[in-house]
Amino acid sequence: MAAMTPPGQISSSDPGVNIPGPRRTVSKLRNETYHMFSNLQPGTTYLISVRARTAKGFGQTALTEITTNIS
Repeated sequence: MAAMTPPGQISSSDPGVNIPGPRRTVSKLRNETYHMFSNLQPGTTYLISVRARTAKGFGQTALTEITTNIS
C-alpha cells in the first residue's frame, strides 16, 4: 500500500516508478482505512504510493510526496 524508507531516500512499491534504493511495503486489511507512519526524520521528503487490490488485480497508483517539518 505505501512505501517508507530511511532518511534521505525515497521509494515506491509501484513497479512503474523507477527509484533506486530499498523499498518497504505496508499491506492493510480491507477494513483498515489509514496508516500511521512512525520514526519519520525531520526535513525529509518521502514518496508515498497507494493502490488498491481487488479480485481483478491492482488499481491505479496514487503518488504523493510528503516532507516532514524541520522542527
